[in-house]
Amino acid sequence: MSLTYWLKKKVSGTIFTLKTMGPYYLFREIIRRLFGIPYSYRGIKINNIETFRLVSGLLYLSNDFGYDGHDYFIKTKYGIIYGKGPKDLYVVAEDLEGDYSSLNVRNNAVIDVGAYHGETTLMFLSWGARMVYAYEPVPEFYNYLIKAIKVNGVEDKVKAFNYGWWIDDSVLKVRMDFTCTGSSPGDIEIRVVDSAKELLKISREIGYDFVVKMDCEGCEYSLLTVPCDVLRLAAQYVIEIHGALTPLIDKFTKCGFRYEVIKQLEKYLWIINFTKY
Repeated sequence: MSLTYWLKKKVSGTIFTLKTMGPYYLFREIIRRLFGIPYSYRGIKINNIETFRLVSGLLYLSNDFGYDGHDYFIKTKYGIIYGKGPKDLYVVAEDLEGDYSSLNVRNNAVIDVGAYHGETTLMFLSWGARMVYAYEPVPEFYNYLIKAIKVNGVEDKVKAFNYGWWIDDSVLKVRMDFTCTGSSPGDIEIRVVDSAKELLKISREIGYDFVVKMDCEGCEYSLLTVPCDVLRLAAQYVIEIHGALTPLIDKFTKCGFRYEVIKQLEKYLWIINFTKY
């Protein structure tokens, strides 16, 4: 690393801290790095570089961020979400608007499979969704989803379910892994239900076309077991696919959907839009 590059990086970091946290906390961070003296920002103890970067990054993304004495929170333009720690809230740094802007939510019901702490649920409502069915199987995440629904006053527009979608009705054991919980085996029990049965239930309750968002660490492959006539109950699916594309593209194509690649996030991580003909 050249001296010039190092200096530019330090200067840009200093300016960023001034913009997000102000001169007082810039001074406190300098003292912490020089002498190892921790400090608190709105009740959040900053004693390492990771926490400092999370806090400054969240402040950059939000008008308000802090700790309410029970949970961490961040006020986004869509509403307030909560988490156990700053890292849990960094999901708002993802390009959620870019990921799901192709989903036709206005005046439709949105099925949010993998609702996490409620960030996409609130976003879909702000985009004009008539209602949202929010599915979050991890108990800890579900509790924060419920808190977000209540605090933002959208109980009349959201139905929340503490279970996920799968190939059958079952209980799975998964590993807690930040926002990727569910992608590998572990000791956390989550309830899951048959995706086909759930689509049929939703269709009976709603009675009109609805759209589906899926970001559920592999549960999207349960759609391979869903009959075409049931899959077509939804007008559109925008899915974060964790792995091979071909099986799901082949399934949806045979069932009368066209597809569009929204983006590739990593080597085996894609967001694909499937729209019914």
